[in-house]
Amino acid sequence: MKYTWNQDSYNKRGLTENIIFKVIANDYKQVKIKAPEYTEAAASLKNAELTGQQDACPVVGRDELKHVIISVRTLIPELRARHTQTGTAVSAAEIADVTEEDALFQIVNGTYINVSSVYDEKSRNNLLAKGILPLYSEEVLPEGTIIFVQGILDSIRSGRKDLTAYRIAEHEEQLVPIKLQLAVNIEEIPDTVLKDN
Repeated sequence: MKYTWNQDSYNKRGLTENIIFKVIANDYKQVKIKAPEYTEAAASLKNAELTGQQDACPVVGRDELKHVIISVRTLIPELRARHTQTGTAVSAAEIADVTEEDALFQIVNGTYINVSSVYDEKSRNNLLAKGILPLYSEEVLPEGTIIFVQGILDSIRSGRKDLTAYRIAEHEEQLVPIKLQLAVNIEEIPDTVLKDN
């Protein structure tokens, strides 16, 4: 589905079986004020995702992503980078008062995940409506954290909120299990999140 905000646009595909995202902000204020720093931090992974959507290798020219894929292949040797959705995330202690414009700004910047322990209902609904999946974590994931979620579609189809997720260690080919859950009920997840539209 194509989203447009100001002069920027983004074609979002539905969730792939495995996903990778990088936390680029620990404060939702960057989204509220539409900070250019947020857009700059999101650019590399947003463009990697758009490259993968063209069935081209998103790793070429992106050393950070190369390390990530090498690490993930210690778990799934046959994983194809272009078939793995990549993007960015916000992780904050509370994500509240999210407007439709806030969610649109995020999705246009390739942010398809938010992580928090607290969401208000309106924020969850606005995020979901723009194709962004709210996840639950007891702890704020530090800025710069890269997460790999294995089999997210299988979890959703099976009605499981608990996800199989790993933090990718810096400078090591190591995956560290972390606790992540869906922050919504399965039936609340719309097609804008799950499928290409």
